[in-house]
Amino acid sequence: MTWIQETTQPLQIKRWGPYQLEINQMIVNARLVMSHDDNPWEYDYAWCYRDIATAAVAAYAWNPDTDDEPPGWHKRSGRRLRVAPNRTADTQYRCDHGTYPDNTCPHIGCEGTP
Repeated sequence: MTWIQETTQPLQIKRWGPYQLEINQMIVNARLVMSHDDNPWEYDYAWCYRDIATAAVAAYAWNPDTDDEPPGWHKRSGRRLRVAPNRTADTQYRCDHGTYPDNTCPHIGCEGTP
């Protein structure tokens, strides 16, 4: 787990099981975090976005039950890769830059992990 470093109060988005999804405004970007009820001051998973609006759209579009990660992030915070509990192995394309439904990564030279 990683300690949450925020600059304002978090924006609570939605709940998923024992997790709270919220957005923290950081100094230069916004971070969508997934915190467990047992320890809400730390997060289990986090993804950085350019701004709060982009993070909010991604959070509402994301289904944590079937999708490993939310769409469109530009940086994963932390070392743990999340695996959705009800996903099928062939439905996700993932690389260090994100999860992309069209099985490509926009970063030049990235081969990803199909």
